[in-house]
Amino acid sequence: MRGELKDHLAELAAEARKHSSTQEEITAIGNWVKKGGSLLLISDHAPFGTAASRLAEAFGVNMGVGFVVARTGGRNSSQILFRKEDLGEHPILDGRNQSERVHSVESFTGQSLSVPPGAVALLGLPRDALEVETSVDAGELIRGGRVLARSVAGRAQAVAFMFGKGRVVMAGDAAMFTEQVIPGLGRVGLRDHDNQQFALNVIHWLSRLIG
Repeated sequence: MRGELKDHLAELAAEARKHSSTQEEITAIGNWVKKGGSLLLISDHAPFGTAASRLAEAFGVNMGVGFVVARTGGRNSSQILFRKEDLGEHPILDGRNQSERVHSVESFTGQSLSVPPGAVALLGLPRDALEVETSVDAGELIRGGRVLARSVAGRAQAVAFMFGKGRVVMAGDAAMFTEQVIPGLGRVGLRDHDNQQFALNVIHWLSRLIG
């Protein structure tokens, strides 16, 4: 079963690579941001990161292209709550005033991102966070089992940085910017914690209303 799933994910990743940005597009985007443009790049868990990984690498960010599971409330969970100690120091998290301050954000699986020099880990992954290749492996971890996994300590699920004269925010989880109904979980996304304010502040920073 796991072997069949890995083969299927490999096929999806190969298909995603076909739709990734060309080198010409990547160069054009990079030059535009360097001159003062803003880039918001939101990806998600495997296989979606495959389509965006080449563009991310051009900005110095490595995408984990997997499924992240972290210890929450004494158990492994794909719902990751970033509290004050996990949030970086950045105008996006401060907002324009106290009412816009971000205190906590929740993500829903997603993948990990590296934090390049000069970048701020907006949502820093906890030290015990792990990344696995498949959703089956993630499920096994959540049930308390053991599978092959890699530590993603020191990585993040959202980063922000200057690139030349421009601004960049990258996120490794898409669900926290959306509103979804997931069987067994109910409604998840923007209504959770300060997710909506976080999303607004990201746009405000990229548009230069903040900072």
